[in-house]
Amino acid sequence: MKSIIRGAIAVIGLFVAAALAHPSARTAEQEIQAQMEEMLSAANARDTDRYMISYAKSPELLFTFNDTTMVGWQTFRDQQLKWWDNGNAQGSYSKRADAVIKILGKDLAVTVQALVSHRPMPDGTTRDTNLTATSIWKKTSNGWRIFAAQESSSPGTGS
Repeated sequence: MKSIIRGAIAVIGLFVAAALAHPSARTAEQEIQAQMEEMLSAANARDTDRYMISYAKSPELLFTFNDTTMVGWQTFRDQQLKWWDNGNAQGSYSKRADAVIKILGKDLAVTVQALVSHRPMPDGTTRDTNLTATSIWKKTSNGWRIFAAQESSSPGTGS
């Protein structure tokens, strides 16, 4: 009986060791959260190409900012370069709240992010603008990608 118990403990130990050595795959929510963190980092670096990695490189990509809608990855990338003055724009972005991530199926998700843009003004003050971004993500062979997004802005504190 003792040998059976020792054998069972040894087998359990092997399973625990294997599980610790090979952590389970990240969940869809974790994968998307990591991409959103990378997007925020890229935005703060004004690195348009790094930022655009999370968007579907498709002529069907939809992106709306306030009342302007752009169709196509290249159109959105070109506009993002202008907004960030080819990487020379000043300021930073930060989170106002944790993102909401809802997994709608094995390959579909929606996120809502509450951000704030901090821009230095010529008089030495900072203008804060609240941003809310809603994105539709689809799992592709290249990972999770945004296929449609809408961002809106409103004055923040210090504006």
